[in-house]
Amino acid sequence: QSAARDAVLRELRNVRSTLVVMPTGSGKSRVIAAVANEAKRPVLVLAHTRGLVNQLADGFRALGLDVGIEMAEERRGDVLPRVVVASVQSMVKRLADYPADSFGLVVRDEGHHAVSAADRKIASHFSEARSLLVTATPDRSDGRPLGTVVDSVAYEYPIHDAIRDGVLCPIRMRTIMVDDLHLSDVRMLGKHDYNPEDLEKQLCVESALHAVAGPLTELTGTRPTLIFCASVKHARMMEDVINRDRPGAALSVAGEDKDADARIDR
Repeated sequence: QSAARDAVLRELRNVRSTLVVMPTGSGKSRVIAAVANEAKRPVLVLAHTRGLVNQLADGFRALGLDVGIEMAEERRGDVLPRVVVASVQSMVKRLADYPADSFGLVVRDEGHHAVSAADRKIASHFSEARSLLVTATPDRSDGRPLGTVVDSVAYEYPIHDAIRDGVLCPIRMRTIMVDDLHLSDVRMLGKHDYNPEDLEKQLCVESALHAVAGPLTELTGTRPTLIFCASVKHARMMEDVINRDRPGAALSVAGEDKDADARIDR
């Protein structure tokens, strides 16, 4: 984290925008907070979800920084704080509240989203500010290059290095063969991603759900377990199938859930 912070500060003396690539769990939020702590002018930090906005804001407060939030009903107040943490969806609608020179640095968490129309509109409004993108996944499924919005890569910490250094635990993988799952019928998006609608159709077949849920619950036992699903529908159906075998054991959480935080706590 210290190496990433120092690399960013060096790069931003010479370029207007730079990128940090670090795997999930290696401390990207701490790097963002450390860079913001060194900034001489107010900093805008953009995130994609409510959970990330709150997580980042908590990290800044832990450093003793004055923090405001721009998200849904939350507003930063009358006086511009040292750091404003905002959801992209809210900030793009509130640009009129901010003069173009409000910030010296704009940071984008989940920086691979920075080529979106909303992100570009925000970046254009604050065009004189330095820019930092931070991400675990710089390769976009649509093939659009981040090089169009960033000048350099300041620091990269591969996941294999994080495992070697003991920052992340080694990956232990089990493969479940599902006879009724036919990926040959699923189209590809770019080189690496499946078409989500095609994939959902295959994964939501009742027999495929049971073929995954059975070995999964046997393997995990009573340990708390996180399952990433292909879509909201897939998550809801997986929840239902697991709960048929173990009533009350599973709970799905999606961005559309108004009680998402309460569900996560449960």
